[in-house]
Amino acid sequence: MTAEAFVNVDIALFSAGGRISREFAPLAAQAGCAVVDNSSAFRMDDSVPLVIPEINATDVHWHRGIIANPNCTTAITLMALHPLTRPSA
Repeated sequence: MTAEAFVNVDIALFSAGGRISREFAPLAAQAGCAVVDNSSAFRMDDSVPLVIPEINATDVHWHRGIIANPNCTTAITLMALHPLTRPSA
């Protein structure tokens, strides 16, 4: 993989581990590619939205080229817990 690989690419799904994501996701974003990263590389980065579509899909609107997602067990757990945070009717 090279930085040039992302020219004319709209979206890239990264799932090759944190080291690869830290190296290539910023390069892809600079090339105009939106990166959805499945590694832990950007999950704690305040400048990168951490998105679970069913819970906070609108957060993708403020991304700067990289969108993180939580690990699979966290996403599943939050899907079950999120309804508990809503006010009861």
